[in-house]
Amino acid sequence: MLMKLTNSMLPLHRSLAGVFIHPAVFLAGIVFSAGSYGADLMTAIQVYESGDVEAAFVEFSELAEQGNSEAQLRLGHMYAEGEGVEQSLSEAGRLYSLAADAGNPEAQVAMGDRYISGMEGLPDTDEAYRLYELAAKQGYAQAQVKLGNMHFTGQGVDQDYNEAARYFSLAAEQENDQALVALGNLYVSGQGVEQNSQEAVRLYQLAVDQGFAPAQVNLGNQYYTGQGVEQNYEAAIDLYELAAEQGYDSAQVFLGNIYTEGVVVPQDYDLARTLFTAAADQSNAEAIFMLGYLFENGFGVGADFEQALRLYERAADFGSAEAQFILGAKYDAGEGFPQNATIAASLYQLAAQQGFARAQVALANKLYLGIGLPQNLSEAQRYYRLAADQMNAEAQTNLGVMYTNGQVVDQDFEAAINLYRSAAEQNYSQAFVNLGWMYANGMGVEQDLAETIRYYRLAAEQNDAQAMVNLGNMYANGQGAAQDFEEAVKFFRSAATLGFAPAQANLAVMYVNGLGVAESSLQNAYMWASLAAAQGNAQAAAYIEVLEQQLTSEEINAALENARNCVASDFSAC
Repeated sequence: MLMKLTNSMLPLHRSLAGVFIHPAVFLAGIVFSAGSYGADLMTAIQVYESGDVEAAFVEFSELAEQGNSEAQLRLGHMYAEGEGVEQSLSEAGRLYSLAADAGNPEAQVAMGDRYISGMEGLPDTDEAYRLYELAAKQGYAQAQVKLGNMHFTGQGVDQDYNEAARYFSLAAEQENDQALVALGNLYVSGQGVEQNSQEAVRLYQLAVDQGFAPAQVNLGNQYYTGQGVEQNYEAAIDLYELAAEQGYDSAQVFLGNIYTEGVVVPQDYDLARTLFTAAADQSNAEAIFMLGYLFENGFGVGADFEQALRLYERAADFGSAEAQFILGAKYDAGEGFPQNATIAASLYQLAAQQGFARAQVALANKLYLGIGLPQNLSEAQRYYRLAADQMNAEAQTNLGVMYTNGQVVDQDFEAAINLYRSAAEQNYSQAFVNLGWMYANGMGVEQDLAETIRYYRLAAEQNDAQAMVNLGNMYANGQGAAQDFEEAVKFFRSAATLGFAPAQANLAVMYVNGLGVAESSLQNAYMWASLAAAQGNAQAAAYIEVLEQQLTSEEINAALENARNCVASDFSAC
């Protein structure tokens, strides 16, 4: 299904502030003075910048031997990248360590990165934190960003949004682009600071002015959603395009989604495919997934289900929660794969662990019913709650059912009704049905059959077959409204033509008794009963036994022929 451009599709790039960017990428923007580093170092730097890396390697090596920490740092970069020398990560680490011990803040960060990534043995977040802190105390912005990320994610330290905000603020004061974005993200979410979308926009703009692609995307998000600024789709798209032109894959995906959806710009599947392909070439999981979506549906390409499955599998391998969910659904349905509820459950679990609400619900359903894995109502309730907290209507409704029934939670009708109402506000039909049932039975509310009918009608308007049957029963029995067999038949027929067996069985009863229909017809009753019985409806099977005593074989055969024609016409010829 095409992903909608909502807040969930426009994530704040909190993680970007923590992406390791090799210190070498910052060198071109650093201005050195001869007084700080000496004429020999300046000469070596100039040689390096001229492109003569072999000569620069010799110059830096001589200075490093003399204990020059900046030369040690730069020589470490050259070993790390294999510039002018055979690549040697161990020699790079030795040189970084020498420079870090001499107090070079950039080297301290480089060593911190090695410790946190396990390049110095087992990952050691304590040592990484110590080194980052040494550099941060010297006012080195990149170290402050690293510490902010550790506190934000709780990596090696207790999660502390206030400390994260403090460190990001220190680096942002130096106009560090990553810090500006990270701090802006905190102002959007209100974590560690008071929520302030206008301040987020200001911070993003400062980073945008530096040409920082993640800032361009996040400021674009603000314009797209109208948070902190007046909503302006054109400005948002301009910012996404700036980032996409830099090869930033997230921007390419956002633009691809916009052109796929075709709401704020003319739909253009060819351009969307080009953008998704560019991002997929960078192993962007969402882009790979969206290419699969295009191939599955034949949007801008020839429909190719096998290619779609391959792309979904690749996206899932790269960690796309949506791809994992879609593959799980296909294993559940036996679509493209042999039906396998166990594999489906494992794929749902992968996506659910990433916080993907639809997967959390699908996994919870399996845990609730014990399909594909052992029944576990406690785990089902946990996953329903996780998804419900994300305002997933199905999860809210199913969690409400558990509160209604008192399953692994204390029975609480009020909690159930609150959950049903929250889902109903999202126009979720099953929530309407459940609220109608609560009002019908006076559970958590005063019994009110008029309210029951109102909620059932809201669900019936969405073609909810159960709601239609419930309404039919109420009109047939005169509950909450005057008895009206014709109205009852109308609802039974609507649900019956959706293939709903209970409605087909009830319609058979109405034909037997001539209620709400032009005339009694045992043959029509037999037709509808046979359709319901074929789905395993026991009530309809009992009706058939009785009707067979009253119909001739010719009438029965005619009824069965009518049933076949009815199904073949998708219930239009019933």
